[in-house]
Amino acid sequence: MTLSAFVRGLETRQGEARAGWDPARLLSPWQLRLFRDPAELRIADAGRRAGKTTEFGVELLDVCQRKRNARAAFFAKSEVDARDLIWQDLWALIDEYQLGATSRGSMLHFPNGSSLRITGAKDPGEAQRRFRGRGYDLVVGDECQLLPWLKDMVQKAIRPALLRGGRRGRLLLGGTPGEIPGMGYWEEICAGQHGEWSPHTATIRDNPVFAGIVEAELAKAARELGGPLSPVYRREYLRERVMPDETSGLVYRYNPALNGFAGPPRGGRWWIVVGVDLGSRHDTNGIVVIGVTDAAPGKAWLLDEYLAPLRMPLPELARQIRARQRFRLAPVIEAEAVVLEATVIDEGGLGGMIADDLNRPPYELGVMAANKGHVLAGSDAINGALLGGTLMIPAESQLAQDLTMLRWDPEELERGKRKLAKVPHSDLEPPLRYVWPVVAPLLVSIRAPARPLTEQEQEDREVAGKRRLRSGSQKGWKSY
Repeated sequence: MTLSAFVRGLETRQGEARAGWDPARLLSPWQLRLFRDPAELRIADAGRRAGKTTEFGVELLDVCQRKRNARAAFFAKSEVDARDLIWQDLWALIDEYQLGATSRGSMLHFPNGSSLRITGAKDPGEAQRRFRGRGYDLVVGDECQLLPWLKDMVQKAIRPALLRGGRRGRLLLGGTPGEIPGMGYWEEICAGQHGEWSPHTATIRDNPVFAGIVEAELAKAARELGGPLSPVYRREYLRERVMPDETSGLVYRYNPALNGFAGPPRGGRWWIVVGVDLGSRHDTNGIVVIGVTDAAPGKAWLLDEYLAPLRMPLPELARQIRARQRFRLAPVIEAEAVVLEATVIDEGGLGGMIADDLNRPPYELGVMAANKGHVLAGSDAINGALLGGTLMIPAESQLAQDLTMLRWDPEELERGKRKLAKVPHSDLEPPLRYVWPVVAPLLVSIRAPARPLTEQEQEDREVAGKRRLRSGSQKGWKSY
C-alpha cells in the first residue's frame, strides 16, 4: 500500500467516525431532554452517577462541531477540578469519533476554528476574570453547589459573556443538592425561586449504564457513606435535601428555615452589641452588629455586617465602628430607643494598642476587650443558639454564608480533636464569637414590656382578689 493510499484510507475512516457522531444515540432519555431543551438557562440538579457530566461533554463537543468558530467553556471550583471531572470523557469521545481536536494547556482547538476552555472559579476574583471580556456560545458549570460566589459569577460575568456576535449563548449549570438545604444561589435556582431557569433532575436510577445493578450500587454507596439514613448518602445519591448531622465536619449548624429572617422586628427598645475583628496580617477587618429587643424577647438578631475590602487604616476603621454604634439613626428597626450595650474588639497581638488609640481623642469610641475565651466554647455557645432558634441571621448575609462553610480540620477530627480548618476562612465569624458573651445575658434579662390591662381584665383581677381574701379569712389567714 502506498503512502497516499494509506492517508486516503485514514481520512475515510476518520470521516466515517465523524459521521457517526449522534448525540441522540449517545445520550439517555433524561440527558437527551436536557440536551434538546432550547432554554437559554438550564440546570441539571442530579445525584452522583446520574450521568450529568457525560451529557455536558457531549453538548460541549457538539456545539464545537456544529458551529464554526464556536466558543465554549466548562468550569468547576478550580481548573484542576474541572479537568478531573471532564477531561478524560472529552478525549474518549474525541478519539472515538475522530473529532480532530488538539490541546494546548486546558484549551481544546478544533479544525473548524472552534475552541473549548476548561477553567476554574476558586475565588470571586478568578470567577470574574475567567469570563469578563470574552464571548461564549455555551458555558457549562459543574459542582455548582460548591461555589458560594455563583450568583455574582453568573450575573456579573457569565451572562454578559453570552452575548456574542449579536446572538445569545446558553448557560447550563449542574450539581448535587447543597449541604445546607435552601442556602445559596444554587439552592435558590433549584427551588424555582428564579423562574427563568429550566430545571432537569435525575439520579443514578435514571442512568441506563447501571440498569440491573443500580440497587446494589446504591447499597454499596450507603455502606461507604454511613448507612441509608446518612445525610451525605441521601443528598449525594438520592438527591434529597436534608440537613447535615454532626458527622459532616461543619463547625456550625445554621439552618435558614430556623435561623433566617426577612426583616427584624419593628419598634420597641433595642440593645445592640458591636463586634470588631482586626484580623491577622493577611486578613481583613470584619464588623457585626447583634441586637436584642423587648419587641421580640428571647432572640438575637443580626442587624448589620461589614467586611472591609482591604485592611483599613485607623481613621477609616474608627469611622466604620462609629457608624455601627450610631445604629439608632437607622430607620430599619423603627426603634423607640436604642442602647449601645458594648463595642467589643479583639485585643490580641497589636489589637490592644489599636483599641487604646480608638479610645483616645479624636475617636473616643469606648471599645472594650472581647472576652474571647476558647474558640470551641464560643462556637459551642453559638451552635446552641442556632439549634435553639435564638440567633437569627438572614440567609443572604455574608455571615450566614460563612457559617455554612466553616469546617473542622479533618485530620484533627480523626484524632478526636476539634480545630478550625484554615480554609475556608471567615472574617465575620470571630466578631460574632466576641459579641456573644455580652448578648447571651440580654436574652434572659430583656422581657416584653407589661401590657396595660383592659377595663374588663382590671375588673376580673379585682373580683379574683376579693375572692382570695374571703377564702383566706375563712381559713384563719391574716391579711396585712
